[in-house]
Amino acid sequence: MKYTSRISFTLAAALFAASCTSGPQTRTDRYDFPAETRASRTLDTWFANNGDGVDYSAPVDKKAPIEQVFALAEVAHWDGDVERAGELYLRMLQREPAHPLNRFAAARLYALRDELVDFHDRLEPVLAEIQFGDVEPMAAVYLSLIGQQVSWNGWKKSDTEEPFSGDALGFPSRWMTTPVLSHWRLLDFDRKFGVEDESAFQHKYLSPYVAEDVPANYETVRPFVANGINLSPSFDRSGVHYMETFATVEPPGPGDKQGEDKRSYLLYTSFSGAAKVWIDGELVIEREEGEYGTSKRLRRIELSPGEHRILVKLAYQRGYRDWFDFALLEDDATALSGSGVTFREMPQEGASQGTVTLASDQKLPSELEPLMVAPEDVEDASDTELFLTASASYMDLEPTYFDAAFKELMRRHKDFAPGYVLRSKQTQTLWEVPSRIRDSRTLSDIRRAHRLDPDSIDNSVRLIEWLRSQGTNERELRELLEATRDAAVTEDGELRNVEPLIEWADWLSDQGYAESAEKAWKAVLDVAPANCKAAGELQQLYYHRSYFPPLDGLIAEPEKCPSLAETLAFERNDMPDERLAVYRKRAKRYPYNSSAQINYADELIAQGRAGEAKKVLLAGKERMPWALNVWNKLANQTLAEEGKDAAVAVIQEAIDHNGSSGWLQWRMSILENDIPLESLMPDGLEAARVEVERAKEQGEGYASDEAYYVVDFAARKYFDDGSSVTLTHNLVRVLTKNAIDRFGEFDAPNDARLVLARTVKADGSTRVPQETTGKDTLSMPGLAPGDFVETAYVQYSPPESLSKTARDGMRFFFKMANISSLHSEYVILGTDGEFLRENGAPEAEKIKTEEGEGVRFVRTDSPRPRSEPSTVSWDEYLPWVQLFRKGTTVGEFEASRRAYVDTIRDSMKISRGLDAQIAKWRKGLEPGSDEEVKELFYRVSKWFPDPSLTDFGKDASHALAERDGSPLLVLKAAYDKAGIPAHIYMAKSRFAHPKEFPTGEMGKYRSPLLEVQMPDGKSAWLSPSGPDAMFGAIGLSVLGQPAVCITCEEPTKKTVPADGHRDPTRTVDVSAELTENGTLSGTATMTYEGIRAFVIRSSLRSRADESARRKYVDLMLSNQVPGASLASFEIEGEKTPDKPLVISAKFERPFFAREVKPGVMKVETALFREPVAQAYAELSTRTTPMMVRYQRDHDYSFHVKLPEGWRAKLRSQTGEWTLDSKWGKFSRSAGLTAGQLGITSSIDMPIQRVQPDEYKKFQQWAVGVERSSLLFLTLEKQN
Repeated sequence: MKYTSRISFTLAAALFAASCTSGPQTRTDRYDFPAETRASRTLDTWFANNGDGVDYSAPVDKKAPIEQVFALAEVAHWDGDVERAGELYLRMLQREPAHPLNRFAAARLYALRDELVDFHDRLEPVLAEIQFGDVEPMAAVYLSLIGQQVSWNGWKKSDTEEPFSGDALGFPSRWMTTPVLSHWRLLDFDRKFGVEDESAFQHKYLSPYVAEDVPANYETVRPFVANGINLSPSFDRSGVHYMETFATVEPPGPGDKQGEDKRSYLLYTSFSGAAKVWIDGELVIEREEGEYGTSKRLRRIELSPGEHRILVKLAYQRGYRDWFDFALLEDDATALSGSGVTFREMPQEGASQGTVTLASDQKLPSELEPLMVAPEDVEDASDTELFLTASASYMDLEPTYFDAAFKELMRRHKDFAPGYVLRSKQTQTLWEVPSRIRDSRTLSDIRRAHRLDPDSIDNSVRLIEWLRSQGTNERELRELLEATRDAAVTEDGELRNVEPLIEWADWLSDQGYAESAEKAWKAVLDVAPANCKAAGELQQLYYHRSYFPPLDGLIAEPEKCPSLAETLAFERNDMPDERLAVYRKRAKRYPYNSSAQINYADELIAQGRAGEAKKVLLAGKERMPWALNVWNKLANQTLAEEGKDAAVAVIQEAIDHNGSSGWLQWRMSILENDIPLESLMPDGLEAARVEVERAKEQGEGYASDEAYYVVDFAARKYFDDGSSVTLTHNLVRVLTKNAIDRFGEFDAPNDARLVLARTVKADGSTRVPQETTGKDTLSMPGLAPGDFVETAYVQYSPPESLSKTARDGMRFFFKMANISSLHSEYVILGTDGEFLRENGAPEAEKIKTEEGEGVRFVRTDSPRPRSEPSTVSWDEYLPWVQLFRKGTTVGEFEASRRAYVDTIRDSMKISRGLDAQIAKWRKGLEPGSDEEVKELFYRVSKWFPDPSLTDFGKDASHALAERDGSPLLVLKAAYDKAGIPAHIYMAKSRFAHPKEFPTGEMGKYRSPLLEVQMPDGKSAWLSPSGPDAMFGAIGLSVLGQPAVCITCEEPTKKTVPADGHRDPTRTVDVSAELTENGTLSGTATMTYEGIRAFVIRSSLRSRADESARRKYVDLMLSNQVPGASLASFEIEGEKTPDKPLVISAKFERPFFAREVKPGVMKVETALFREPVAQAYAELSTRTTPMMVRYQRDHDYSFHVKLPEGWRAKLRSQTGEWTLDSKWGKFSRSAGLTAGQLGITSSIDMPIQRVQPDEYKKFQQWAVGVERSSLLFLTLEKQN
């Protein structure tokens, strides 16, 4: 079949026609690879034996069918004969561009762009002859990508100083960008911002939209000019951003084959994250991020002559989802020219407005492929159709099609080596698979392919690359390198693949074999005379031995590798003009690259042309007023030429443009030789003198102190843009050698500017430390007991990320737990806001200073509190103040919650693997039943041997694959799939400060839980914390506590129920018999429920061997029956977390009753002792609040058969009694009945706080509980 030289618009429209069914569809006019032809037989041979018997190097008849040319090209390509494959693919494009198989030829050539010798020169004339309208849509895409490479390469080698322009290619390289409008890139992605209704960007925007609507929170838009063919805007922050460019479409020319009033374009995009594209207000492309899948979207559009606004909305994520592809492929254009469109970042005044017509629906690549076998049809497809489907779907990033086609193909041909290589490539595109697993699978497939076909250069090169990246077996690597190098060129001297020669030379260079490497790089140039990498490496080898040959001595045509001339100019000191030309060219080509402008200015200055350098910097700061490094360079240059005042004026101008950023303030202080806030700083020398005099009369410091603060001072000043500068000044007196060891080494914070560090001797003299190379700390010289350590440093802080008018100041403590202070002072200037004052902190005093107005807090004479065990957190009892100002339309708590929601939404993408595993877990379960809810919990929990519940940044699919991460994400995904309502919450621990504050509150919510709705409508709260987790058993510290939903779009708070869970009980039942010799023998049955069962099961799991388990059970037994020896034990319910855990321990306790005289034995022991007094009540008094961190819900029973013929008498308390209080409930009974001793005991003591004024009463209760455990029993033998 002969394909037409041009795909008609009717056919194109049919390809893009809107489908009546949902979901992606393959084309109805699918290309059929002809069967029973030479081409099909060639491929059949290839599939069967990896190409043995296929002579792809033999001449091919010029009239041979395209299918035959393609078949030979494929065999050559996968065999690694790049040169032959490239030649054949080019022949296909030249002969019959419209042929469907050129979709693969174009893609293969694009993949070979770095391997095919003289790629750009060979492709350029071919591309110039092919119009996009004459080829398949996906062929057009890859031809466009090749055209971008060729054009960019030509620009790089040219002498032009103009930035790269993709106008002729339909590639928009000039854009305007907004600041971040929301930090929550997924949560707010569907929010409509005003930008979408505008005809062009405004000059400034509120950034982000939740910030207080004041001028300080508005940021200007910025231009973005692509440095090449990568659209990767380097935004400062992740979140929702917009970009716009204005496309001016020219009227179709007289020779164009389309209508006179419009141009027809294929719009191709590939976005790494969620994105939307509007043209003239019409939504033309939408890429969602709800699940894994292809990033590519295509649509046919028509643009009338005039100006069109192209608006792009990005869910931008720094360092990951931060790039996109965009191209307008005009039917009459080639990959190198004729797009009929120019792009500008700003609209042209008076330009006529064009209109857009949507000529198709948005399409996925699979819907446009000329051959794509649907997964359900693979069994009926030919081998060739399966291979082409697998190849296309790999390129299209559509794994569903790939998996089905690949599986069926390899079922038929399990030894087909290229199949495994193809899967290795496809595996690297599976972002739902963790990188470690991806790499492992990839290497496994490459090794398998190499074993099956070791003669394939392609297989060998890929294996070499992986072995080099992993630094594995050097002998294997060298043998492989040598063999592949030898196969790269035929016996007749014809090049097959230059990569093995490059790999060999590069490896020799890495090994330090300079002489051999030089020969190897020359060998590369022998077969690829214009290979710039080889020439550059050879150049470096020469320069290392100070040999500077002429460039044409390195390479025949040095103009094809301009980097050689640049390197020469940098290496030689006698080439200033050439070096300057390089810097000038870079600065002109990259006008928005601040480093390029600075480097150009530096070179001008170095060559004595400071005036020109200043012009470059002035132009740079006008073009990029946000580039602080340009301002800094300009200030330095101005300082050198005009003095300090002029340099200060430059920094002040930068402040006027950018706000009073902390960095600029720091630069200002350096220029003025000024210490910010120095006028507020106490006089350390005077304070030391006064303290020495005071101590002579009153004594040094406080009792038992080894050191104390004479001065503890901090001052913070806020600037208009929300940034701040903080001066910290401390004067510490050391009294002992331990204190000298503690304070004698000073390490300033990493972000601080040290302004003072010295020893102040008791006599008033000072010693300044010297910096030691390689040492991070400063050693205070001459420090002795009674001396002082004085330090001061300045720190600069940026504004709060959500708002420049928000204030979340540091928490300043006026009393510390581990050191006393004579004078604590905190000063805040330049801002308003609320001051949080807690625990008797001093009140604010308004002040006026040289630095401006503000407030001061001062407290003197603050001895440290007594060190006491089980103390609550510092902020509950030590005095502190903190500045807070909301500055946003949402509170800090809600902002933090939204950050959680956004992170989890990103991590909850459903992969095919996760979907399949959930289906396996649900198999056999009745949908919507209690059983399904519980079994999903247990099956997910068992999947994670060592979970990290709060690892929400790790994708659920990655967590599943590695069995590591947060099972909460996987469990919620499972419930979502089952249609069971469930949400993840963060609960506030009882150990956290109970009082709520407007700042820092979310940090107290650290316990993750999942609330699931049961079939009866009630809720269960779950913690899938590992294989031993129990349904309904959660941490005791969160019972009755508030919890906030972090998967709900709207803020939702609930209280974790205090009851209704699996009670965390421990029940001990001892049944024993006492012999006449005083030995107690019996069985202790210990039953655990709820979270206690989980803890014990986890401990048993970590003790796999019998001896370790025996020791563990023996320890548990001895806690119940002191002195008992374990004889044997049994565990029931260890593998069934839904049931109580029961440990039965048989034991003997010799001398439980001791003979005190013939016929008389006594038992004197503590039985079922609850050591609450020992743990919490050993002090006579307390000065700080106490936290009881361990909840006790224990029940005990003790039944002992006494020896016959012995009379027993209880000397300890008998009967029944209770000790109930606000701190807990306790009951116990003890008695003798019919020759048996019976004791029961019960305690219920919650987690709680005990205030100092209640401590005495608590102590009395705790001592009473502990004393109740005493057992005094006398036995007398009856005659």
